Amino acid sequence: DPELSPLDYICSGLCARGYYCPPGSTSPESVPCPAGRFGAVQGLMNAECSGECPLGHHCVLGTISPIKCRAGTFSNRTGLGWPVPYTDSLAASRLRGDESFSVQSGCGVCNSDGCEEYLCYEGYYCPEGAISGFERECGGTNVFCPEGSAQPIPVLPGYYTVGLTKSTDLEATNENKHRRVTQRICEKGYFCSNGVRAKCPEGVYGATVGLTTSLCSGYCPIGHYCPLGSTNDTTHRCPGGRYGSSHGLRSSACSGLCEEGYYCPEASVSPRQYQCADTSYFSRAVGEIQSTIW
Repeated sequence: DPELSPLDYICSGLCARGYYCPPGSTSPESVPCPAGRFGAVQGLMNAECSGECPLGHHCVLGTISPIKCRAGTFSNRTGLGWPVPYTDSLAASRLRGDESFSVQSGCGVCNSDGCEEYLCYEGYYCPEGAISGFERECGGTNVFCPEGSAQPIPVLPGYYTVGLTKSTDLEATNENKHRRVTQRICEKGYFCSNGVRAKCPEGVYGATVGLTTSLCSGYCPIGHYCPLGSTNDTTHRCPGGRYGSSHGLRSSACSGLCEEGYYCPEASVSPRQYQCADTSYFSRAVGEIQSTIW
């Protein structure tokens, strides 16, 4: 009778949640709610079901409650459906109302070429149910977030973090200290602390990668000096005419000038390194033995 509504008929029962039953249905699971929609109540009659999947969620075929996007993915539009078959063994218990089971599935789109997740953008992280690829900035220099990050990743000791410049080149700049995207091991001549790289100070040297303190590999030995960012302890000898009697010297001035009557070749460690012969004299200006003509 066209004047009667579907509820006026005496049938076997209401359509199950996650499904809809058009007129003439013979099963409580007649037609699953389409991907992108969900069916939260019994007795649904058409493909509209309970409505579109909200932001930050996706709805597979036969979804009862919208499923939050897996951490590391996002959905910035409504009605997103990842059309996993509703009979899938992993999804079935959750979609049929088993709240103890959590579907770990990302949000994205599927077509004839396959499925692609909407991954959180690098420099940011997306917790479960994110509605934007820029959901949350990664944090400080001590963490980094590659594409698809569910949470910030702590930087390893001896490494520093880098961010993206406007030209998309990786750079360790302070401009991007809240949006680091990867980490790199500290190079020779540098030390790294909390994801920040700095040159080894004057007076010390960094002979290996991955150094973690400002002492780097140690102090420069006597007879030598180490300028900022040194990578070797014997590269810079104290110049002729000067001496270096202590460790950790910072410049070519070393410990001072050689004393009169003595000469100091490169890398000398005493102001009286060598005594001048009776027939010679020492020029403090040039640090060389000069012959005396009698």
